[in-house]
Amino acid sequence: MNLEKIMTDLEKKHPGEVEYLQAVREVLESIEDIYNENPQFESAGIIERIVEPDRIFNL
Repeated sequence: MNLEKIMTDLEKKHPGEVEYLQAVREVLESIEDIYNENPQFESAGIIERIVEPDRIFNL
């Protein structure tokens, strides 16, 4: 996992979302070692899934 690249990309995508970016960084730092030990997580797109904020659609 390249934490700094992920965070840079997210900062561009979600500028000004300080709390969100801080929370993402804390979670990614906490799982970094386990993630790096398990290459199948990358092929499963785990990081992309957990950093996507919830979306609510009103119909």
